[in-house]
Parts: sequence; C-alpha cells; structure tokens
Amino acid sequence: MARKLSFLLIGLVALMVAACGGGGTGGGGVSLTETYNADGVTFKYPSGWVVQAPSAPGGPVSLANNQAALDAAQVATTAQVTSGQQIVAVFPFTGETFAAMSAGISSPLQLLQQMGPAMSSADVGLTFGEPAETTIGGKPAARSSGSSDAGDGTLIAINMGDAGYVLVMGATGKGEMGNFEATLNALAESVSITAAS
Repeated sequence: MARKLSFLLIGLVALMVAACGGGGTGGGGVSLTETYNADGVTFKYPSGWVVQAPSAPGGPVSLANNQAALDAAQVATTAQVTSGQQIVAVFPFTGETFAAMSAGISSPLQLLQQMGPAMSSADVGLTFGEPAETTIGGKPAARSSGSSDAGDGTLIAINMGDAGYVLVMGATGKGEMGNFEATLNALAESVSITAAS
C-alpha cells in the first residue's frame, strides 16, 4: 500500500511542479477570503485563485494563483514552475487509505520520511530534505522543503486525528518560496477533513 501511495504522490508532485507557462503575480499576503468545501475537505484560499476539484473521490484538490498556472500544471510534462506561479495540492488520506496507512505510519513525520525519498528520486526535479516535526493549526505536523534548478517545493503533512492525514504541497518558481510561505502556512492551518464513512 505504501508503494502505491508513493506512486500516487510522485504523480501528484510531478503534476504540481509541471507548470511551464503563464505568469502572474504572487499571492503575497495571507488574506484567505475564499472557501473550498466538498467531499469532506474544507480549506480557505486567496481571492482570485482558481481551484480544480479532484477527478476521483479522495483525490487531490489542485489550486493555483492563476488559471494559466493551473492549466499548465495539468498538461505539462517538464518539471518547471514559472516565476510568479504558485501551485498547491491538498491531498486527504481518509477512510480505507487512512486505515491502510495507519498500519505502518503513526505520525506526520513518518509519512514524510516514507514519501520524501520516493518523491526526491522521482522524475519531478525536486530533492526534498529531511522532514522536521512542527504543529500546524495546533495539530501535530511535519514539514519538508525541496528545491531544484526549476523551482521550490514544500510538503506539509498534518495529523487530523481520527479523520486521517492531509498532505499540503506547495510549489513556486526558483527562489520564490519565501514570498509564498505565509500563504501556504495559512492555507494549511485552515484545512479540515471529515472522516470517510
């Protein structure tokens, strides 16, 4: 199951960092005025951002600071994020997926320790460092940062209690994560999930 999950996440990271067109200005602030709420996943995001709901139940919610970034991330095949682009994926692990994960993963740190190396070795262009424990919105969490010649990325795994885990992944152009980190953190703090029934 962990191997299947690794491949799923590798594909998601590849999709997320595969933006290769469009431009636009960054989110910059932490004013999260819009709300996504569907299929047991809720979070806040900046006004003007575009959201793509999962293509299948339990899949990732993708969003970006402009439509060109989101479109490029959906169709591109090279791992490159253009300057000014900010891309996020919110991936809930609930229900059967959470139950299967719980057999081998007991913390957000363990989740990133298992997923980070697989993502770093994948053809996504980012190399992720050792994850560190933290808290996000008062919940146990872990964070890992990655970088490549093309862009920067951050993985945030959050323990959502009995509901499961959520993985929030953010990507920006090279050297631009510092301008996006406050927005990514605020979005991650706003995430809630409902346990799958």
